[in-house]
Amino acid sequence: MYTDHPLKYNRHRVYISCSRPMQTLRLSKAERDAMGERVRAARSVSGLTLRDVAADLGVSTNSVSQWEHGALPSPAKRAELAHLYDVAEARLFAEYFALVEEARAILNDEPAQAS
Repeated sequence: MYTDHPLKYNRHRVYISCSRPMQTLRLSKAERDAMGERVRAARSVSGLTLRDVAADLGVSTNSVSQWEHGALPSPAKRAELAHLYDVAEARLFAEYFALVEEARAILNDEPAQAS
């Protein structure tokens, strides 16, 4: 899980940890599919194979395949993938970044926590 306090992220979810109770926002299947298709299309346009990408990023071909089916890479791998494909990270993973912005908006509407 990746943390941008008070937001926590994993493959398809953003957790808002200061919420009472904790809120979870999830990417829909359609959003994951759209994101995965963009990652797959970017690889295709760049002329790379799954093996090429896996070798360049130091991951398994299974990981790359999961990303092309909508799984979310770690923040470091998202940046490396975008650089490898010469595409903005926010464009490749637009649905995910929209979800993070939605979570931040929810946080901004919440009253401050007492110490």
